[in-house]
Amino acid sequence: MSRKEDIQAALEGKQPHHAVPIWELEFHLWDQALPGKMILGKEYMHLSSSGRERALYTNAEALITTAEILGFAAITVPGSYWEVAPSIPAYYCLPAEARFR
Repeated sequence: MSRKEDIQAALEGKQPHHAVPIWELEFHLWDQALPGKMILGKEYMHLSSSGRERALYTNAEALITTAEILGFAAITVPGSYWEVAPSIPAYYCLPAEARFR
């Protein structure tokens, strides 16, 4: 089984063939593993529609690259939208529609 198949089996309550692989939950190591940074929160919200689209692709590439560098079998996208103050989104978040995309 591949790492992906092992973690999928574990998440489905089945017995993986190997040890359950690493899974990045909410540590956001992509900011430390890559020279650039994710485009999230307030910065993301201030982009145009086309800028948001480009940011989603850039962010996806960053997540995939981080997973490969650190040997993760699964990752999560930045958390759902929340604010640090009224109308000020937290850095580590994306609106729901962007998270799903």
